[in-house]
Amino acid sequence: MSFADKMEKKVFFKIVRLFAFIISFIAFIGIILGAVLFVQNFSNIFPSTKVKVEYSDVQSAIEADEATKKAEKEAASIENYNSMAVRALRQAYETAYSFFSNEPEGSVLSVEALRSRRRMMEGISQSTVMQESAIEAEMPMLSANIEFSIPVGSANGLKITAKHLKGNKIYSVDATGNISEEVTAQTTPSAGKKPSKNAHEKDNKIYELINEIVNEFPKDLNYQKLNEAILGAVNEIPEDYRIKYLEDVKEVVKKAPAEKKPEYFDQFTILYDKKLNEVLMNKDLKKTEATMKFAIYAGIIGTGILIIALFGLILVLLAIERNTRKGEGVE
Repeated sequence: MSFADKMEKKVFFKIVRLFAFIISFIAFIGIILGAVLFVQNFSNIFPSTKVKVEYSDVQSAIEADEATKKAEKEAASIENYNSMAVRALRQAYETAYSFFSNEPEGSVLSVEALRSRRRMMEGISQSTVMQESAIEAEMPMLSANIEFSIPVGSANGLKITAKHLKGNKIYSVDATGNISEEVTAQTTPSAGKKPSKNAHEKDNKIYELINEIVNEFPKDLNYQKLNEAILGAVNEIPEDYRIKYLEDVKEVVKKAPAEKKPEYFDQFTILYDKKLNEVLMNKDLKKTEATMKFAIYAGIIGTGILIIALFGLILVLLAIERNTRKGEGVE
């Protein structure tokens, strides 16, 4: 018996065959997985280009815009009230100066004395009736909406504070006339954000849809300006998306309240542009990623095939060698 026969019987060749089989099996699994991932990745080479803006999206945007405008309006009103408190405080300082100039030394100023002195300076009696709007415009210090307090009523350490009931700041003035402010309840609003036969048919479809959209608006609006506005929005959109954009905007405008149709159109266009940009950016990104993945998966498949081929060749050589030796032994 030759040395090779002894080694085969002592499991050397069996171990080699088993090892080759295991590696080949792993490579085969790798080929299967690579092929599956390769096929699945095809969808990323041609990512979805669908852009859809629902009526609810536009309605939510309208409501958010209205809330922003309301908050901005409220903030502007609050600032007006705060400004009125500052004007009232300036008048209060002038009144306090008059009070201390005409009263005995050591007199202490009170809110009642302050208001009384101001009425006297303005020539208004206690019984005089004036509209609140007129008082706030001309003599804000006498307005019932201005709250005064005098923490220190002496001439040397004078301190007067004022706040409008609808404002959100308290202002104070000291004996030197310096006015400072303190925020008590901040109300900051959120800053509320397009010549083949097919081409000819597409243009006709676009103009037809524009006319249908214009007809959805109230009759008292300028149709020419509406038509130009819609056409201008269409020209800003890539050609492949124009008809779909018009079809979707038609549905939204049709459902919108009559008095808010122009606003719904504007919000729809803003949302559509935003989503379209996201789709186009994702399309390019996914295509790049898919190309890279194709290379990886192809590498996995190729490596698996090479491994199977290599270890398959080893198994074949081992079988040939074994059969050759057996044939020699028979002879």
